[in-house]
This record gives sequence, structure tokens and C-alpha cells, in this order.
Amino acid sequence: MGSSSKRAKSSSTGAPNAAWRAAFISRGSLLGAARWSPTIAFCGRDVPLDAIELACTRRDVTDLAPLRSLTKLESLVLTFAPVSDLAPVADLPALKVLVVLFSSVTDVAPLAKLTQLEALALSFAPVSDVTAIGKLPHLVQLDLNGTRVVDLSPLAGLPRLEKLDLRETRVLDLGPLSAI
Repeated sequence: MGSSSKRAKSSSTGAPNAAWRAAFISRGSLLGAARWSPTIAFCGRDVPLDAIELACTRRDVTDLAPLRSLTKLESLVLTFAPVSDLAPVADLPALKVLVVLFSSVTDVAPLAKLTQLEALALSFAPVSDVTAIGKLPHLVQLDLNGTRVVDLSPLAGLPRLEKLDLRETRVLDLGPLSAI
């Protein structure tokens, strides 16, 4: 038997010959391409499941449910997204920075689960009750610019709070924060 039968035997055992392997690699196969990473579709693009930062500026983003899979996400910035439900964000245990600007959010109760959160911005959202925010032990920076917040007493238990933006709010009494 000649070399052709040897080649046939090699390919029947599943072991690729050198020429086949070189062609396979040169075409961007699994052997030559970067590892595939699972993704979710969000904000008009594919986002890797192991993403640690994500920014989105789109007026058509209303549902944050796809973000539940991004369990390594540490920073999320949403601008001009008319979202109203922050419950999916509560499933992001590594989240340290959350910025939601110009949204429709009124209920921040789901944020109480984000115990690692260090910075939170809810500028120009119709938020009025900040009780849940007062339960964030690592919060250092809070931006409530342009919200409907009046009562700051729920924030009195934030020992690490260093920066608080209350511009364009209805807050008249800073007394509850005197101990901070």
C-alpha cells in the first residue's frame, strides 16, 4: 500500500495531518482563533459575560434584565436610558459604581442588596425615597442632583459618605447628616 492508504488511515483515526491542520489554523478555526466568550445582547451590542465595566447611552434601553448575567460587573453607567426598574441590577454582587442619569427610576429599594456599592449617581430621576440607599455600608459618593429627594434622614447611617450632590433638589434640612 502506498502513501495514499497511509493518509486515509490517519484521517480515519481522527488525527489530522500537518497540511490539514495548517489550513484549518490559517482560516481562523478553533485552533487558531481567540477563545470564544459567551455574551449577552445589551445596548445594541454583545457584552461578554465576564465584563467588569459597561456604559450605555441609548434612549431605547428600557429593560435591564439582560444584565443579571453580568455577575462580575463592577461599574455600570446608563445615560438617557428611560429605565424605571432597577431590580435586575440588584443581582450584580460585584457592583461598586452605578450611574443612572436621566432615567425614569422612582424606586431604589432593589439597591439595598448592593452592599459593595461605593458610588451611586441617580441624577435627574424622579426618586424621592432614599431609605434603601441608607443601607449601603460602603457608599462614599452619592449624587442626587435633580431628584425629588426632600428627607435625608435615611442617609444618616452612612459612615463612609464623603461626597453628596444635592443640587437642584428640594432638600432644606441638612441636619440629619450632621453626624457624618
